[in-house]
Amino acid sequence: MGLDLLCGVYLFAIQIYGDFSGYSDIARGVSKLMGIDLVINFRQPYFSKNIVEFWRRWHISLSQWLRDYLYIPLGGNRQGKWNMYRNLMITMLLGGLWHGASWVFVIWGGLHGACLAAYRIFKDSTKMVIRENSRKWSSAAISGISIFFTFHITSFIWVFFRSPDLRTASTYLLRVFNPAHWAHPNSPLLYVTIFYLLFTFLLDLPQYLAERELLVTSSTHWVWQSLTYTILILIVSFIGESYVQPFIYFQF
Repeated sequence: MGLDLLCGVYLFAIQIYGDFSGYSDIARGVSKLMGIDLVINFRQPYFSKNIVEFWRRWHISLSQWLRDYLYIPLGGNRQGKWNMYRNLMITMLLGGLWHGASWVFVIWGGLHGACLAAYRIFKDSTKMVIRENSRKWSSAAISGISIFFTFHITSFIWVFFRSPDLRTASTYLLRVFNPAHWAHPNSPLLYVTIFYLLFTFLLDLPQYLAERELLVTSSTHWVWQSLTYTILILIVSFIGESYVQPFIYFQF
């Protein structure tokens, strides 16, 4: 039971990313056919090293709107640290309410606001310690640990976004962390979850390392393009649904 629920956390994190990023790419592609260039809305968000970077990579159009029309008009970081923390919380709470008038969205936004404020406090208070210890640890190790924790923080906060009410969300999380539900940690979902996690991260890794979009059409060799398109069609056929699933973000 506990392992099934944990797998559900990871699978929804992958689902909502694939859902929203996928149809954003479709919108960009259709617009490009008509000569309209839309902004990139996702930049490998699950490779973020902290929660601030996550919001620079996730739903970029909304993040910029919240920054320009809520956070900065509230005062941003120009009126002292405590006012900055307040502005972060107000901005993210309103960002949560934008998704729907429900307590789960308020909690989701509030948790992100609290994480953003906590990161600012942590960064300011440990700046010297991190600088000293960074000499002992490789940058790759620090980045890997940071990405691991950021991914898990955002994934567990998604539970509130997905749940229909607070009771469901709290019950879900309590059962995930309840040792009694881990008596027999054996689940067929585990292998499915590992596959989707590896597939998603490996798919994003080249673009993350290159720090730019890598397009199949950027290669002019027809053999390489044909092989790539064939592989993509096989992947879609293998992991695709047999019936049409509505996009999650169409409800917002």
